[in-house]
Amino acid sequence: MLLLLLLATAASQPPDEVVARVGSQSITAAELTSRLAPGADRRATLEDLVNDTALSQEAQRAGYGKDARVRAEVDAQVRKLAGEAFLVAEVDSQLKVDDRLLSDLYHSQNDSLRLRLIVVPSESDATALLARLAKGASFATEAANSIDPAGKARGGDQGLQVRGQFPTVIQELAFRAPLQQPTGPVKLELGWGVIQVLERTVAAESGLAAKREKLRAFAEEQGKRQLRSHYLGQLRKQAGAVIDEPFIESTGKRLDATPAEEEHAVAAIYGKPLRYREILPGIRRLARGITGGHFSGKSVKLEVAGAEVNERALQETAMRKGFGTSPAAVAALPGIERDALTRAFADDLRKKVTATDAEVAAEYQRHSAELVRPGHRSCSHILSATEKEAEGLRARLAKGEKFEELAQEASRDVESAAKGGLIGDLPDDRLDAAGKDPSQSELVRALRTAPAGVVSGPVKSGAGWHLVRCAAHAPAVPVPLAEVAPQLRSLVVQTKGNEAVKRAIDSARATSHAQLDEAALQRVVARKD
Repeated sequence: MLLLLLLATAASQPPDEVVARVGSQSITAAELTSRLAPGADRRATLEDLVNDTALSQEAQRAGYGKDARVRAEVDAQVRKLAGEAFLVAEVDSQLKVDDRLLSDLYHSQNDSLRLRLIVVPSESDATALLARLAKGASFATEAANSIDPAGKARGGDQGLQVRGQFPTVIQELAFRAPLQQPTGPVKLELGWGVIQVLERTVAAESGLAAKREKLRAFAEEQGKRQLRSHYLGQLRKQAGAVIDEPFIESTGKRLDATPAEEEHAVAAIYGKPLRYREILPGIRRLARGITGGHFSGKSVKLEVAGAEVNERALQETAMRKGFGTSPAAVAALPGIERDALTRAFADDLRKKVTATDAEVAAEYQRHSAELVRPGHRSCSHILSATEKEAEGLRARLAKGEKFEELAQEASRDVESAAKGGLIGDLPDDRLDAAGKDPSQSELVRALRTAPAGVVSGPVKSGAGWHLVRCAAHAPAVPVPLAEVAPQLRSLVVQTKGNEAVKRAIDSARATSHAQLDEAALQRVVARKD
């Protein structure tokens, strides 16, 4: 009876609707939906999917199915899917979120405590402290000797906090201790503690119902993260992976590497080496190409290496356990292969493109209106707090004192004062932008109109009062072709590459007789999901 019911249910469900055909391949509504980005247009997404499918078929005919890049990308994506499927099946399934856990989480976020805490080195010290407090010693006075720096300056007062912000041992003691009465001792990370609960609020159980689903989602998210982290650590040990920290440390804060360093194995996962060159791109992304900062240092490099070791240990384990042929991986494989074929084929089309000097020159002419170095002038100033102060400095200049020396002595703009008042070259477009600020408009006007070599002002800005001296204005001039030729050449190559790919797509679509099913697409568009 159950089997018949299942068969009847399956039969009642409509088959996945075909929205396009490319050669012998059908593109279904499910494929379209899986590719759809949030807010994206369904028709545009379907057109892209048809283009990729047609181009991948052309790539397959050209033999790209055996291309090493394609096979490597497909393998990498399958291994990634296998790793995720393994975590879902083996780790996430272990997570149990019951009512007790939700209640504990609710109270950790909604119960509150305000208490005093004194931490001393030993249990005997804590016992002696409790005895002194029982005899009338001041808690605030005793807190002056606490080895806990956080509350020491406040007489031990930890301030009002929710339950979860306190260590578990403090929570357990504080929610059963009498108010205002010193209680302890309790073993803490720093030493032994004595507490005095000043205020305590326990949230009503009735509030749990309204927050249950959010708490459940939070608990599942946190629980999965913790379980996965723990499990990945175990897999790393099983894989025998140990990171070569001395080597990582030897690279310092450099983002470059010698050929020997690039090939150095920073770890081995089930005997397979992880080369330094394989983690360098991740390090460079985090460091944003800036050598010498925190993100190019040892700790970040170790973090990147550790994450990659964990991922490889996970993927290798998953593949060995057969998750590379999981339903998710099998279902995703055609799309993975299509995208890998398309990328490799399109990359090779773009690599064949070059730009001639004539094409670069023509591109220069097309962008000539934009390729102009704006007019500019070099200016200096002396900044004063008041108009009277600025007038006094102007009088000193009139008597023959040198502008640079007076700026170093009296200007309130420390940065420019160190350079004799020099602000630097001020492009016209930068002055245009600054002039839109009402607090800067008078100063900008002076910087624009001051006669060359003549001290003008005082003029007011939001910073104070300025004496201004500028060099002659240099007019706008075209940027020389030689200076921008490399960027223009790249632009021409990119444009021609895109055109080459577009021609290949048009040809592939014609060859495969690609067609959209307009009626089916409209039905998909009309869906509310």
